[in-house]
Amino acid sequence: MGHFRLLLALLVVVAHTIPPGTLTVIHGEVAVRLFFAVSGFYMAMILAEKYRAGHPGRLWLFYSNRALRILPQLWMAILAEVALAFILLGFGSLPEGHWLTDLRRLFHEGHLGLLTAYITAQLSGFGVDCFFLFSLSPDLIPSLYAGKMEGFIRGWRPLPLAHAWSISCELCFYVAAPFLTRLRSWGLALVILGSALLLMALPRLTSPSFASVAGSFWFPMQFGYFVLGILSYRVYDKVRTFTPSTGLNGVRIGIVAALGLSMVFYTPLAALSHTLSQILLYGLAALAIPVLFQWSVRSKWDRSVGELSYPVYLVHITVKTALLAPWINALFGGAFQNPFVYMLTTMTISCGLSWVMLRLIDLPINQWRQSRVLKAYARRSG
Repeated sequence: MGHFRLLLALLVVVAHTIPPGTLTVIHGEVAVRLFFAVSGFYMAMILAEKYRAGHPGRLWLFYSNRALRILPQLWMAILAEVALAFILLGFGSLPEGHWLTDLRRLFHEGHLGLLTAYITAQLSGFGVDCFFLFSLSPDLIPSLYAGKMEGFIRGWRPLPLAHAWSISCELCFYVAAPFLTRLRSWGLALVILGSALLLMALPRLTSPSFASVAGSFWFPMQFGYFVLGILSYRVYDKVRTFTPSTGLNGVRIGIVAALGLSMVFYTPLAALSHTLSQILLYGLAALAIPVLFQWSVRSKWDRSVGELSYPVYLVHITVKTALLAPWINALFGGAFQNPFVYMLTTMTISCGLSWVMLRLIDLPINQWRQSRVLKAYARRSG
C-alpha cells in the first residue's frame, strides 16, 4: 500500500509539471481523491483496531495523534515555501501572481481580517478548501466564484500552500471519522449516494462555474471518497481470514491490474464516458485497496516508502517553483524547459527533502505518538 500512496503523490507532481494532455494517466485531482479513499481505509482500520470503542480517552488520543501526524510537517513545508518566497523577493524574481505579492497587498490596503483568515487557515489546515469557492475583486473584496472576470483573482491565490486544500479535507474527515465508522455499511452506502446526488445537483442549484470549483475542492463534495475507503476496510475485514487459493489470488491480481490500467489510460476512458470512468476507477479502487494492503502489511520497506507520500505532496510545489528561478535556469542552461526533465528533477528533489523531513520531524514525533497510545492502554489494563 505504501508504494501505491507514493505513486498517487508522484502523479500529483506529474499533473503540476507536465503540460495537460501530454500523458493519459489520471489527473492530479483524481489521484488526490484516490488518496482520500486510502485515508478512509486507514482511519477505519485504526479506529477499529488501535483506538477501540469504549476506551475513555479514545477520541482525544485519535484527534491529538492525527494533529501530530499532519501539522508539524505542514508547518515545515510552509516555512520552506515562505523562505523561498523571500529569497525570490530579495533577488527581484517573484513570479507574476505569487502569493506573497497578494498577501502584501492585503496588508498594505488594510484588509487585516481577510489576511488573518488566510494565515489562520493555512497554519491550522482547516478551511483552505473554502478559499477555492471565492474570488477577490480588484478592491480585494471576496465574492462567490463566478468564473473568470476582468481584474478578479482566485480566492486561493494568497495562500502559500494552496494545494493544502486536500489537507483541509483530510482534517475535516478526521473530525467525522469516529462517528462515521459507527454507521452500518448500508448507511455508509447512503452517504456515498447522497454525496454523488449532491455533486450532480449542484450545477442546477448554483452557477456552473461555482459548481465546478466546489465539486473539485470543497470538502462536502469529497466526503463520499473517504466513506468509500471505510467500506473498503469492511471488505478487507470480511475477506482477510479467507484461506488463499489459486483462484482467489488470480481474482486479486486481476483487480489490481484492472485498477492500474484504468489509472494509466484514464484520459481515453473518460473521453468515452466520464460517468463510466468514475464508477470503474473508484469501484476498482475500493476492491484493490484491501488487496494492496494485505500484500504489503508486513513489509517495513513498503511502510517507509508510503511515509514519503505526504511530505512529497507538501513540498513539490516549492521545489518546482525553485527550479524555475532565473539563476537556476542560468546555471543549467534552460534544461528544465524540457517538461520530463523538470518533472523527474522535481520528483527526485521532493523525495530527498521528504526523507529529511521524516527523519528530523516525523520520526521522533511518531515514536511519541505510539508511546502515548501504549501508555493509555497500559493505564486502562492496570
